Amino acid sequence: MSTKNYPKKLTLFYILISGLFLFFVTLIIAPFVNITTLADYFVISKVLFLSLAAIIGCINCMLLLPLFYKTHASLKRNAWTKKIMIGTILSIAISVLFSASLKTSLFGMYSAWESNLMMSVLYFVLLLSWITFFAVLRQSKLESIFFHLLMTLLILTTIVYGIGEYYYWKPSTGYISNSVFRISLGFKNPLFAAYFIGILWNFSFYTLVTQLSNVSRGALSLVKSAGFFIMYSGITLTLFLTFTRSAWIAAIISSVVILAVLVLQQRNVLPRLFHFRIAISVVMVIVVTGAIGYFFRNEISQRNSDLASESHNTLFTIARSLGKDDTPEAALDFYQQAATISSSEIRLREWSWGIRTWTGSVKNFLFGVGPDAGFFEMPKYRDPYFNNIPTDAATKPFYVRNMYLNTLMQIGVLASLGMIAGVFLVIQRLRRQKEFATLSLVIAFLAQGLFYYPTHLTIVLVLFGVAYWVSKQLPEDMLITRTPNHLEKALFFLLVGAILLWSTSLFRASTVIGIFNVLEYPPPLQEMEKQVTIPINNNVLKRYLVYYYPTSIQGSSLLEKLAKSNDPDDLRIVADAYYLRAKSNKSISDTFLSIDALQKLLTIDNTLPATWDNLGIRYLAIGELSEARASFLKAIELKEDYWYAYLHMGEVSRQQCNPQEALDWYKKAEQFVPSAETEIAEAEAEIAEPRPECQ
Repeated sequence: MSTKNYPKKLTLFYILISGLFLFFVTLIIAPFVNITTLADYFVISKVLFLSLAAIIGCINCMLLLPLFYKTHASLKRNAWTKKIMIGTILSIAISVLFSASLKTSLFGMYSAWESNLMMSVLYFVLLLSWITFFAVLRQSKLESIFFHLLMTLLILTTIVYGIGEYYYWKPSTGYISNSVFRISLGFKNPLFAAYFIGILWNFSFYTLVTQLSNVSRGALSLVKSAGFFIMYSGITLTLFLTFTRSAWIAAIISSVVILAVLVLQQRNVLPRLFHFRIAISVVMVIVVTGAIGYFFRNEISQRNSDLASESHNTLFTIARSLGKDDTPEAALDFYQQAATISSSEIRLREWSWGIRTWTGSVKNFLFGVGPDAGFFEMPKYRDPYFNNIPTDAATKPFYVRNMYLNTLMQIGVLASLGMIAGVFLVIQRLRRQKEFATLSLVIAFLAQGLFYYPTHLTIVLVLFGVAYWVSKQLPEDMLITRTPNHLEKALFFLLVGAILLWSTSLFRASTVIGIFNVLEYPPPLQEMEKQVTIPINNNVLKRYLVYYYPTSIQGSSLLEKLAKSNDPDDLRIVADAYYLRAKSNKSISDTFLSIDALQKLLTIDNTLPATWDNLGIRYLAIGELSEARASFLKAIELKEDYWYAYLHMGEVSRQQCNPQEALDWYKKAEQFVPSAETEIAEAEAEIAEPRPECQ
C-alpha cells in the first residue's frame, strides 16, 4: 500500500529547475540551434533535445506523481467529456490498425510508428513535466508571473535573433524567395519559423490589447504599456521578415477571434470605457503594423509576384541540371509558363488533392488511411496539374498544407469529429475561466492549421501554454505525492528505456543519412551493410545500399525485398537499381525487372512524366521501340515542356532510321533546353550521311 507524503524542498527545487531547463532546451535553444555548427543536423539536434527533455520529464513524474484518480473522478462527473475522449481514442486506434502502410511502417519506414507514435509520447511527458512545474509555482502564487516572464523572454529572444539574421548574419539555412531574403530562425523552410513567430505574435497582441485597455493608471502601468508596445512592434517586424503571407493571414484571423472573445467577455464591465480603450488599442496596433508593412512594401510586392520557384537554392539546382549558367535567372527562363501560376492556386489544388484522397473510399472517409497517408494513398489521387510546377513540392505526396484536411485523411471523419468536440470543450472552458493567455496560443495554432500542418516547435509552444492552464485546474492538494508501486516503477523504467533506444537509433540513422547525403562518392560497401541494421529510418539506408551496390549479396537480397514494397520511393530506387545492374552486367532480365517496378509504380501514380520517361528508356534499351515511343509521348502529354522526353523521342526516331523526324523532335526540345544543340548536330549529320545500317 502506498503512503501519502508531502514533497521535500529539494524535490520541489529540482522540479522548478528542470521545468526551466525544459523550457530553454525545447523552446529557447531549439529554434536557433542552427547558428552553431549543428546547422546540417537540425533534425538530429531536435530529437536529442526533445528526448532529453522527455527523460527529465519522466523523472519529474516519478518524483512528483500527481493524484490522477482525482482527475479521473472529475471525468466521471462530466459524462460527455469522458465519452468524447474514449470515442476519439478508439477511432484513432482503429484508424492506425487500418493504416495503408501498417506493415511497411512497423520497423521499416520512419513515420507512423517510430516517429509519430513516439513523438506523441514525448509530447505527453513534456506536458506532464510542465504541469508539475506550474503546480509547484502555484503553491507560492507565482505560476502566472513565471508563465508571462518566460513567454516574454521567448518573444524577446526570437526578436533579437530574427532581426539579427535579417540585417547582420545570414546563416547557411537562409532562404531566398523571388530575390527576397526571408528569415528562417535557422530552419531550412521559413514557413516553420513564420508559424512559430505567428503564435508569439498573437500572444503579444493579446497582452498589448489587454494592457492598453486596463482601467488602472499610474507610472507602472505606463511603463508596462510602453514595454508591451515595443515588444509587439518587434515581433510584428520579425513576422514581416518571414515574408510568409499565409502566416500573416493566420495572424489576422487569430487576432480578430481573440479580440472578439475579449469584447464579448467584458461587454458588461465598464462597457463604454472598455470599448473605447479597446478601439484605441486596435488603432495603435493597425498604425504600427501598417507602418512596418509600408516600410517593406517593395519586398512584399516582389514576393507577391508569385513565381512558382520559391527558393534560390532550388533555382540554382534546376539551372545546373539544364546545363545553363549557374544562376536563378537561367532557370526562370526555362519555366516561363510556370511563372503565371500563383501560390494560392497551388494551395487550393493541394487541398483538392487531400479531399480526393479522404473521400477516395468508404474506409478512407470513415477511418482515414493512417499516419502514413502521404506515402501511400495520396499518389493515387495526384492531379497532373502539378506537372506545371517546377518545385520539389509539386511531386512529393507527403502531406496537404492544411491541418484539418490532413487530420481527416489520416484518422477519418469519426475520430476527427471527436477531436473537434474536444477542442471546442477546451476553448469553452478557457473562455469561461478567462484564461485568455492560453486561449491566444490555442487560437493562433488553430488559425495556422488552415494553411499548414502542425510543426514540432508550434506544438511544444502550445503545450507550454496548456500546461499552465491545466495546472490551475488541478486540486489544491495535487502536490501530495505518494511512493510509486512496483507496476508504476516498471512502467517508468520501460518508458525511459524506450525513449533512450528510440532517440539513440534515430540519432544514428539521421547522422548516417546526413553523412551519406553530403558525400560525393558512395561509402564503402562494408560501411553501408553495417548501417542498414539500424531499426529506424532503415528503408532510407536500404535504398542507399541498393542503389550504390545492387550487385552485392546483401544489395541483391534487399533489392528483391524492396521490389515487393508499395512505397513509391522504394519502387523508384528499385527501378533505377535494376537498370543500373542491367547496364553493368548486360542483363536483359534485369531490365525487365526494372520495367516491372515502373509499371507497379504507375498503378500507384500514373501522373508523373518522369516515370513514363524512365519506362520508355527501359524499352528503348531492349529495342522495344513502339513501347518506348508510347511511353515518351505519354510523358509529353502530361507535361508539355518535359524536354527529356523530346530528346528521347529523337533517339527513337534515329534508331528507326528517320533522322529528319529526330531533328524535328530535337528542335522542339531546343525551345526548352540549349543542350539539345549536340543532338541537333548529330541528326543533321545523319541526314547528310546516313548510318550504314540505315542505308
